[in-house]
Amino acid sequence: RPSSRAFSGLRSKLYREVFQKNLNESEFSHINRLICIYLDQGIATWRMPVKETFFSTLYDLFHHSILKQDPFGSPSMTKLFKLSVDECIHECLSQILKDQNLFESYIFEIILGTPGWSAIINQLETKSIQLPTKRPILLKELIALHLIHDLFQMKKKNHIPFTIEPSFSTLLETLEKPQPTKLHDIKMIWHTAYERSIYYQALVGVSQFCSPSEKPPSKIQALFCIDDRECSIRRHLESCNANVETFGTAGFFGMDFFLKFTESSVLDQNCPIVLKPKHIITATPTEKLSSSDERISKAKMDRQSHSLFSGWYQSQKLGLIAIVDLVKSVFRPGHIASKLSLLNRPEDSTTLEIFRSDKIHNDSIINFGYTLEELADRIAGQLHSIGLTKSFGKLIVLYGHGSTNVNNPHFAAYDCGACMGKPGSPNARVFAAAANTPSVRQLLRLKGIDLPDDTYFLAAIHDTTRDEVKYFELESIPRTHLGDFAELKMSMEKALELNSKERSRRFELVPKKASPVETLALVQSRSVTIFEPRPELTHTGNCLAIIGRRDLTKNLFLDRRAFLNSYNPNTDPEGTILESILSAVVPVCGGINLTYLLSRLDNDVYGAGTKLPHNVLGLVGVGIGVGSDALTGLPLQMVEVHEPVRLMIVVDQAPKIALKALKANPRIYEWIRNEWIHFACVDPLNSKCYIYQKGNLQNWTPDHNFDLKSVVSSEAAYAEEAFYVPFSKIIHGLT
Repeated sequence: RPSSRAFSGLRSKLYREVFQKNLNESEFSHINRLICIYLDQGIATWRMPVKETFFSTLYDLFHHSILKQDPFGSPSMTKLFKLSVDECIHECLSQILKDQNLFESYIFEIILGTPGWSAIINQLETKSIQLPTKRPILLKELIALHLIHDLFQMKKKNHIPFTIEPSFSTLLETLEKPQPTKLHDIKMIWHTAYERSIYYQALVGVSQFCSPSEKPPSKIQALFCIDDRECSIRRHLESCNANVETFGTAGFFGMDFFLKFTESSVLDQNCPIVLKPKHIITATPTEKLSSSDERISKAKMDRQSHSLFSGWYQSQKLGLIAIVDLVKSVFRPGHIASKLSLLNRPEDSTTLEIFRSDKIHNDSIINFGYTLEELADRIAGQLHSIGLTKSFGKLIVLYGHGSTNVNNPHFAAYDCGACMGKPGSPNARVFAAAANTPSVRQLLRLKGIDLPDDTYFLAAIHDTTRDEVKYFELESIPRTHLGDFAELKMSMEKALELNSKERSRRFELVPKKASPVETLALVQSRSVTIFEPRPELTHTGNCLAIIGRRDLTKNLFLDRRAFLNSYNPNTDPEGTILESILSAVVPVCGGINLTYLLSRLDNDVYGAGTKLPHNVLGLVGVGIGVGSDALTGLPLQMVEVHEPVRLMIVVDQAPKIALKALKANPRIYEWIRNEWIHFACVDPLNSKCYIYQKGNLQNWTPDHNFDLKSVVSSEAAYAEEAFYVPFSKIIHGLT
């Protein structure tokens, strides 16, 4: 592990020599608590009185406080909050350090010392992310707060500005630019070989693909998220029913919007973070969830619980009732499964208003609903992206995905990343409703997409933890399609059983010899067990992203390790569609991969440690206790069986077009150029593979006569093995 600049640099030396203490996170617990309570989105009983800025809020807080607590409550420190942030930073640095050349290094170490809050504040400032309860804050204000703290400590010690000897300046330069060692080179070679042992299996598999001849359209087509957890359910569904054809796309299905409930002012973004939605979809509950009298009663009870005596009374009264359910949830978790299942969330028992209304939002660029033209544009773009522009099936189902789990502060990491950590069911419902609208279909015909009159779109949600599926608007399915739907539903139920069996191999408490039916019941039970820290292993094992036709991977067992994005090179001769896909797949899938890789390589530094003591901080982050920095990375329980390798993106396209699409966007090309992820392509004309090296795609062939193992089914591929197994070719009918 390299020396941490945050705890072995200039600021650390100041603390050791002047303050006679080691620099550590607990030293700044009071600063972390101030930030947490300021950004709080609803946990705190007493809210901080927020002013125009974070700095002005702190000045008001300390200036009017009766108890003048150090360090910020002292008059000499409080007056610094009256300065502008830039003036405060310069004033503090001038008094702390004698050499102005060290200012930048000192600020850099402050940011590295609090990576969690620094990252959150930077996102809020630079990405225009709006918290439900707005809290204006700047990264400079966090830096100034730490500088005021350090200045107070120096004045307390009555110390002159801190100076360092020339030799320490040389050490700082070494920390900024660590020199590779021979051991470093050896580890790099070893890890590269480790990665290639996985990549080459995939390249051998896709290079054996032969372009299929024209075939009649499947009568049932299913769209899934590219999520690697959907890699296996697609394989099992296709094996259970040859009439089903599956596609992969980003789980928001091209529908970028804010979701707003009728009785709430909060706008939930249901699309990737890089997008800026300009539309609001209003969700109205189909059933009255509670009467106004009930809501008033609950609000009154909530207020009463904050006082000393009534709070004690309420906790006693409700606690005795709740303890019965608590005991049941520990010893018989199945009895609450139906209440906690993703499939029973209130947001899905709603009516969505998707068409443009005359309601006005206070932001003039945001509209309620879509126009018909906007809906047609999004549907056309989505269908062009996955190559589904003709040969439409009779029934097309869009499966959003989400996750059921309890007692888990990291639950958003289990839902759909393309929907900002929320289930993708609203997006699937909007797409299906729009695609079934005759006036939208007329506009689609003008864009070259002629949907047959008997093609019907249906929305669904797949609970990836419980392996359950819920379908929406079933009452609207035409009678002519009920037989196809019954066929799909039966096949999906069988596929869910097989899927639960495959993914439960890594759950120690699930018997390996249990049948698929028994395994499904067990994984559904563990999803609502409050003492289960591993309800699902999420993206564990991810190492591939394959962008291409389904025939490229349909008969490959990839062990749930690949993001699968549908793409047809024959409909994209210039690579413009591929360029658009890469702009989403590279940062999203690459970001997921690096988060898992770094959290697995060094969970103490880049991860979040064990999730068991984690607390939610103001609904904006996770920490240990109430005064810790917000944690970065993933908890140990999500990465402990992950193989730390970089993502390999494999594209179904000619090398010249693939390279052009890759280099078209400098921010995307940076990922490949810096080797944060790898890139390869398979030529549709001859199935030859090419790997990106030194600015170009170079021809790749196996070093020896290597081939994948052939198996008769997915079950035969893993054969009760708990850890990852080599990729295989599934040849049905093999004996």
